[in-house]
Amino acid sequence: MWQLNHSQWRVIWIIGVLLVLAWPPDQERSLAIKGVNWLADPMGALPAPPADPFAPDFDEHAGPGSGYQTARAESEEFERLYADSTVARLRLRLKDASNFFSPSTDRQVLMGLVVLGVLGIWRLGARRTS
Repeated sequence: MWQLNHSQWRVIWIIGVLLVLAWPPDQERSLAIKGVNWLADPMGALPAPPADPFAPDFDEHAGPGSGYQTARAESEEFERLYADSTVARLRLRLKDASNFFSPSTDRQVLMGLVVLGVLGIWRLGARRTS
């Protein structure tokens, strides 16, 4: 009876863990992307990206204390941090990162990688028996 060797089991475990971490739910981000978002800003202290100035409810003529003034202050803080350093820029980008593709495309890519992994495991077994 054919049994998997140590290297084949290692490949199976790696593929399984990566599949679980990278598999996207229907409308959310994958566990891997959520982990990257959290690692970039674990305390939630980084500012959000600037709001769209052309949004319908964005009134630049409102008085002090208005949503416009708050959004402008947040935008200035974001721009200051973004210009501060390369590390800060990277953290700001990773804080709001999302999946690379749509969930259905992510799933197709992941299943293709699983198939390639299974073929690799099979190849490792063929090398051992010959």
